[in-house]
Formats: sequence, structure tokens, C-alpha cells
Amino acid sequence: MNALRLIALCCIAALSAAAQAQYPSRPVRIVVGFPAGGPIDVQARIIGQKLSERLGQPVIVDNRPGADGIIATQAVARADPDGHTLLLASIGFATVPALHANLPYDPGKDFAPIIYAASGPMVLVGGPSMPAKDLAGLLELARSKPGAINYGSVGIGSSNHLGVELLARRAGVKMHHVPYKGASPATTDLIAGRLDLMLNPVNNALPEIRNGRLRPFAVSTRHRAPTMPDVPAIAETVPDYDVALWSGFFAPAGTPAGVVGLLNREIGQVLKAPDLQQTLRAQGFEVVGGSSQAFGAFARDELQRWAALVAAEGIKLE
Repeated sequence: MNALRLIALCCIAALSAAAQAQYPSRPVRIVVGFPAGGPIDVQARIIGQKLSERLGQPVIVDNRPGADGIIATQAVARADPDGHTLLLASIGFATVPALHANLPYDPGKDFAPIIYAASGPMVLVGGPSMPAKDLAGLLELARSKPGAINYGSVGIGSSNHLGVELLARRAGVKMHHVPYKGASPATTDLIAGRLDLMLNPVNNALPEIRNGRLRPFAVSTRHRAPTMPDVPAIAETVPDYDVALWSGFFAPAGTPAGVVGLLNREIGQVLKAPDLQQTLRAQGFEVVGGSSQAFGAFARDELQRWAALVAAEGIKLE
């Protein structure tokens, strides 16, 4: 290593250490691309409260809903890279770029990954009139009648739309997508038999499953859900299928490594709190945690696989 490079590395390390020593010097803001009261907002608030106690500064949740999360994500991309503005992102961080050609930010370059917060499954459900009794039977029915099975979602490019498209592609079947303007009207049509299938967050579907109005076929994550241990994972029938609703923290690119490391450590400790884990489990999520490098690799994989699916299936926003 030449002398100039060594000096440069020493300067970077010194600046990073100085930034970490002074951090945080004011309130920390967690930007959320959803209205108050939703799962990601609830996670931001409970994590933020505990993080405030550890950092010694207020942690404020800033809700910026709209435009599929683009407004919130752009706000963080343009924020000062000093660790005082964070994004609590969801799976939309990875799916939205696959559908929008001209985003005002680059998800792969404009953010510093901090930590994978939580992950939760969706469950593939059918109404009481669905003749198939299990996932294998459902896929066989779909093969025998290409395009005849209708599945609903909360909109083109949503996680429950892309999740079923990925299943259909992996299983070699064709199903017809019916986008709705929300989960409630889709669930009503599902129960009434006007819709055949839907991939829903577990905590949303569980009440209707328990009262017998919806039939669970399989959960979307690689392993079975703790809240539904008798329901198989899709991967038990379609190998390597794994789709999770996830949440994780990002900072603007250029945030000092020392600050990213401190946040990873402190949020990681917050995620170990039993009451926080209980709250997340009630939402259908399990804590993940881990290193910022691992979360960065996960986010890159998510961006790549949804971009590949959207391109292969020719999915476009209307």
C-alpha cells in the first residue's frame, strides 16, 4: 500500500470516528412511506421509542405516504448523510424500481443499508367454493385450465400480485390477475366466490381462516409460520420459493461507516427486546437482525429478482 493511500485511509477512519463520537447531536427521524397505524408505522414507533432511550435523543417517525413509497424514499435519498434521517423500508423498496423506469433515486447506489429488521409471510388463500384441497391440487387445476383461475391483489406490482406471478412462473402455470383498490373488496369477493385466490399477509387472513370463510393453501416464506404451523410452506411443493414481507433500515449513501455500525448495533439490541418481538409477532412478523453487510446483500438480491420477474412477465403499470 503506497503512502498516499495509507494517509487517505487514515483520514477517512479519523473522520468516521469523529462523526460517530458526535452522533447523534439532534433528534433522529425515521421516514415511513405509509400512513400512521399500518404495520411498518407501528414497527417504526416501537423501535424508535426504544432506540431513543439508547441514543439519548428523540426519535421521530415521519409518515410520508403516497406514490408507492417513492415520496418517502426520495426524501431519505436527498437527506444529509449524517445518520439523523433514516428510512424504514418494506418490500416495496425492491419491487417499485422494477415498475418505474425513471425514479428520482437509485435504490442500489443512494442508500447505506443498516439492518434487516423483520420478516413475515403471506398466506395463499381460497374461498370455500375452491375445489382444490391443497397446493398440489390447486396447481394441477391451474395446469388443466390455463388462465381460468382468478387471483386478486391490492394492485399491479403489489407484493401479493408479484408473489403469485412468481409462484405461477416457478410452477409453470397461468392464472388471471384481478387488481383491486384494497384488500377489503378483494377479500369480500374471495369469500363470495367471485374470486378464486389471494396471497394475503398472515395476520390479515387469519381471522377469516379461523372462522372457516377462507381456506389456507400454503405460506409464502421458506419455512412454516409460527402462527400457522399446520399450513405448509409453498416451498414444500415448489422448491426454493420464498417471498417475505420485510422491513429494514437504510441511511443515505455516504453516511459514515462508524455511524452505520453504531446504528446497526443499537437497533440490533432494540430488536432483542421481548415486548418488541411480541408486538411484531402479533403483526405476523419475526425479528431478523444481523449485519449491515448481510442486509445489503439481501436488498440487492431482492432488487434483482423482482426486476427479472417483471421483465420476464412484461408487467406494466396501467
